[in-house]
Amino acid sequence: MSDIAIRFDGLILLIALAAGGAIYGLIAIAALALAISRRGTAPRAGRVARAAGMLAIATFAACELFFVYWAGSGTGKTGTNWLDLMVFPWLILFTAGCWRLWRI
Repeated sequence: MSDIAIRFDGLILLIALAAGGAIYGLIAIAALALAISRRGTAPRAGRVARAAGMLAIATFAACELFFVYWAGSGTGKTGTNWLDLMVFPWLILFTAGCWRLWRI
């Protein structure tokens, strides 16, 4: 047996944050392409692109801050992986962000 502890708590949250940021980024790129291709006939596409871009930047900033915390917190701790449970509030926020983009 190895005495090296592999730490996976928080990995699911990190993956969820990165995936959410990538989805917001793809929405921003698609909306920007639509706004450019229609030139003035799709004014909402520009607003969607701007809002999705801001959500992507905020999500990637949260992902980076979490990664810095996660990398600097030392060795793995025994017990409940409470960081993985933070995925559920993140999914609620992500769903609210997608709903807001849909409403725009």
